[in-house]
Amino acid sequence: MTYRSPRSKDRQSTLESELAGEFDATVIHNRVYERLGEDDELIQYCDALAAAEQSRDTRSRVHDFDQLAESMDDACEYFETASRERAREVTTEACATVLKDGSEWADGEHWDVRAVAEAQREAHEWLTNHTNVADRLGLLKEVSE
Repeated sequence: MTYRSPRSKDRQSTLESELAGEFDATVIHNRVYERLGEDDELIQYCDALAAAEQSRDTRSRVHDFDQLAESMDDACEYFETASRERAREVTTEACATVLKDGSEWADGEHWDVRAVAEAQREAHEWLTNHTNVADRLGLLKEVSE
């Protein structure tokens, strides 16, 4: 297992909580939370953001906020945006999965039909409200179904 800084883990945890928290239905809430916690690309962006923040903070302490620290701050903004955008992509993918496969999960042992139907309603609503991300990922067909 690779070492991850507390900053990186905190950033990922914040994104997990924020995006999963947009859903009330347990099925979709859990699916989004799990997928955000497992996504390698998101982990890399959070790690890069944490490293850039640490570098900027170190540079600023030693040399005030000079041009190099300002460049590092720009990198922080880039990785902040990239991590948030990737988290939205992961959430969109999770919604598409719930819409496509959710009915198979309603077997009485794992989830009941009502819980899955509510998750699918929320997933459809998310996709409808985030069509730009769904389109970029080729998932717009999930919105129309």
